[in-house]
Amino acid sequence: MGGRLATIRNKEELRLILPKLIHDSAYWLDLNDVSKEGEFVSSASGEPASFLNWRKGQPDNYNNNEHCVQLINDYIYDSSCSAKRRFICEA
Repeated sequence: MGGRLATIRNKEELRLILPKLIHDSAYWLDLNDVSKEGEFVSSASGEPASFLNWRKGQPDNYNNNEHCVQLINDYIYDSSCSAKRRFICEA
């Protein structure tokens, strides 16, 4: 099947995916700043994120332990990579 975690590339993709998601649920995206704090890249491609719709106050790297990106409703947040979340895949 060849799927991977999704990357939302622009506001239009976000608008199209939101109706398919459970409101107020957290979903992993294919973005992290594990290699360098504050530089969010795709895990699959290594490319920098092209669209970051952060919630106000995010990213905050709480306890220096938030390096993965989750989507909740219209906004993204940094989160601990070990947290259990739903996920969105793309092929």
